[in-house]
Amino acid sequence: MMSVNTKALHSDIPYHGIYRGYIYSDSELIYPKVADIKLLQETQLENFFKVTEDSKNNLRFEYDLSATDNEENELEDESDNEKLITQAKKSFRQTGMKIFKQSKRKQSPEVVIVTGLDLYKNKPDFITKLIHNRVDYSTSHKGYGVYIRYLQEFLPNLQEFNNDLKWGKLFIIREAMMAFPNAKYFWYLDESSIILQKNIDLRKHVLKAESLEPIILRDQPISLNNGVIKTYKRNKAEDVEFIISQDSEKLNSDSFIVRNTPTSKGLIEFWMNSLFRRYINFNNDDTKALTHILQWHPILLSKTAIVPNRSILSLHYDKHDYQHGDFVVNIKGCEERGNCYKLLKDYWKIFQGEKENISFN
Repeated sequence: MMSVNTKALHSDIPYHGIYRGYIYSDSELIYPKVADIKLLQETQLENFFKVTEDSKNNLRFEYDLSATDNEENELEDESDNEKLITQAKKSFRQTGMKIFKQSKRKQSPEVVIVTGLDLYKNKPDFITKLIHNRVDYSTSHKGYGVYIRYLQEFLPNLQEFNNDLKWGKLFIIREAMMAFPNAKYFWYLDESSIILQKNIDLRKHVLKAESLEPIILRDQPISLNNGVIKTYKRNKAEDVEFIISQDSEKLNSDSFIVRNTPTSKGLIEFWMNSLFRRYINFNNDDTKALTHILQWHPILLSKTAIVPNRSILSLHYDKHDYQHGDFVVNIKGCEERGNCYKLLKDYWKIFQGEKENISFN
């Protein structure tokens, strides 16, 4: 499924993303090697980075850019354990080094589904199903790609301001834009979300102006706790470059869509800027930062469409939200109830057409 040009590992072209060099891929499906998930989970995080200690004896991670140059120079006298660690290091890095190579035979996907995975949060089977959920949906429609990374890859960036791991989504979106420079849209879908309906094409569902126009929430408070600043009454669907839903409490960044334009790229860069990530009220909640940006930057707001939650992210634990037949479901909150894997299996059956509905629990 994945074809790479390993000679590109030592290219003189400037760095792609956080790693030195890059690997050309002729597949529009870029995601971690499923067979290595268990090995990665069994490998201590310290093996993937340069490690130092701060004044409080906390581990601080740094990118080891020189590691790429040593990947092909494995010592023959390595112990079995050392060889496993070397294999894990390669697997951990190589997804992030891949970029899609467009050709006459292989055109760029129009839409790329992007997901960040917490390597240590769920068991390998759970992660595997999430990956296949995105891949199976993408291969059911022409013009889709997939870009999936581990959130832990961005720990050195996140540790700088003690940011919550979920801030990693913005780094991954930016890397996806570099890996697929000619894609038109990037759809970020959190790991707690599951696509349910293969037959629904996102482009027809919300991306076409005639589909988006009637569902835009106009004159809608951006912050439901403070309704002073609202979305514009007359913004047109064809001008929208950023689509996000709003649940009963706030904007929900577990599912959002950006067009590949200078404005939307600027929004992502601004959103992930250190100005917001270092602010104590934002460093553990990226949606608070986004809310602030949209409230105080009218040009970015004018390019934004807030849509009903169920259009791109129904909530399982809100009985007034998820309904049978919905496009995507979010099971966040299952950790406290201890039933994440059961929910995933049940929703997987709906995705595969083996089951029609699910009971709430």
